[in-house]
Amino acid sequence: NRIHTPSHCTMSTTSRPASTSRFPPNTQHPLLLLFFISYVAFLVIKSIQFAHQATLKYSYAQGVFYDLSDHQWRTFSQNLPKFLMVLVSFIFLKKIVMKLFGSVYHLRYGNVKREADELMARVMTLHYDAMRVRVLHAYYVIANSAILYVLHGSDFFIVLLPFISVIYLISSVFKKSKLSVVLTWILCIVALFVCEYKLVQWRGGRLRGLYRVNVAFNMTFLRLVSFVFDRWDLNARRLPALSRSHRKKMHNSAPIVQHTSLLKSAPKPHVCDVCNPSTGAMCYSERVKYGTTSDDEFGYFAFLSYVLYFPLYIAGPITTFNAFESHLKKSQTSHSTKDLMVYAARVAFGYLCLEFILRYIHAPRLLRMNLNALRRYTTGEVSALCFWNLIFLYCKFNFIWKLFRFAALLDGVEAPENMNRCAFSAFSISLFWKNWHASYNLWLLRYVYIPLGGNRQGKVRQILSILLVFTFVALWHDITLHLLAWGWLLSLVYIPEVLASRLASKWQDRWWYEWAIAVCGAVVVFFVTLANVVGFVFGLEGMGAFWEMMFEGDMSPLLVGLSGFPMGIMVTLNLRKYERFYGVRKGIA
Repeated sequence: NRIHTPSHCTMSTTSRPASTSRFPPNTQHPLLLLFFISYVAFLVIKSIQFAHQATLKYSYAQGVFYDLSDHQWRTFSQNLPKFLMVLVSFIFLKKIVMKLFGSVYHLRYGNVKREADELMARVMTLHYDAMRVRVLHAYYVIANSAILYVLHGSDFFIVLLPFISVIYLISSVFKKSKLSVVLTWILCIVALFVCEYKLVQWRGGRLRGLYRVNVAFNMTFLRLVSFVFDRWDLNARRLPALSRSHRKKMHNSAPIVQHTSLLKSAPKPHVCDVCNPSTGAMCYSERVKYGTTSDDEFGYFAFLSYVLYFPLYIAGPITTFNAFESHLKKSQTSHSTKDLMVYAARVAFGYLCLEFILRYIHAPRLLRMNLNALRRYTTGEVSALCFWNLIFLYCKFNFIWKLFRFAALLDGVEAPENMNRCAFSAFSISLFWKNWHASYNLWLLRYVYIPLGGNRQGKVRQILSILLVFTFVALWHDITLHLLAWGWLLSLVYIPEVLASRLASKWQDRWWYEWAIAVCGAVVVFFVTLANVVGFVFGLEGMGAFWEMMFEGDMSPLLVGLSGFPMGIMVTLNLRKYERFYGVRKGIA
């Protein structure tokens, strides 16, 4: 069965090349790969044993059999039944509303499918689609406002709604000027600092809600910038590139038309398994570029529907306004019913993995102890705890993101997959960000990196853009010094990687090329792990003591663990070759 890749859908399905060999060329011998895989499996099993020994020493000794020390997961898990009930009700009510709308419309205007006149059927189809989008906007505004009133209490109407309305007013007044984008960035950054340092605290009304407004403002920040930028981009640059006759064709051809064929300077035809000009279906990448065709689609109700859309409101994934609005015209078609069932199974499996860590490996709880208490553990146990704490972070975000994305898919809205692959299979910073919070990476590329100049205006400008992007990423997560250090550590590893990637193409045919990638990748993985430990575990103040503790005593478990990094990377490189050889593409994981 074909499995689509909606977030990077730029090629047709590949098939296995004609070859009599069972193995792709230029791969390691199967016996050597078997040794690599066995060694990595051995290290994972030993890390489980070390981490479980540490859990037995402290947590189980104190009668703690379930780790709820992570505040974010504790709060989310306590409200998980409520979220599930609201999501199911939200999707079910929407289907009822749209069913009633279809019945009322056909009673008043007749059935479009029974219309004999082709021109009249076309007009009725366009009218039906326009009315359908209006009804969806109205439902989303009412339903999302009611849900967020319960979620945030009275602060939703006193704080959040007025603020985002000011942003919409700015985008309407300066829709053809970059000033709208600049003012939005300034106001959102100021609001981010206000939320972080609680410079303003509203206590309006008796209903306080489950979460404060500032808890989800980081995600609201991204959606506000997306709306304003997409509107300015359309008015200032997109429409002038189209002739008047082309715009007329775009409005009359289909609910969502083949925009690439109508552009004057159109690129090569977009070919993928999802896009279908005859039906108006578009993949996600095309929706981002050409999801809207007129400023009339940037109305206030459309704005509120996008910014307050509950399935993606709390944690994402991030989707652009263009893509979101296009899904209201034409629901996602890249995931069949079978794909959704497989996706639901993956969500459940992710939850089981998370439960295993919380019940048997209390890495989050143990690493939150003071460093003096940690000194009772061996170097191998502390290394294993750090490793499993990162796995816990991966499993936590993987489950939360997949759960909300699954709800949005059931509602007909496709957002990019945040976890395209396991983040631990990445051996470079660029691959890491493509597989960890990937939708945020796409947002950064479109709204930060490319507007700053990207890689098109010289190496100095590119390095400066990278530093600014990672600084923003750190401050967006949390305005603290240790997260700023986390962002700069990642950028210091990423900049040499970008510069070296241009030189590496000269040596791709050398026998030692992949081994060099494995060794360099192991260094990158080590620094990424170190940066995450600094940013999310010990911070700068505890890093010195942690470093001393890691390198005193028996270092053999640590060295053996680090030796597994190059072998794991070699396994990953060869697996990618097998995927290309057999025509396997990334799934909906």
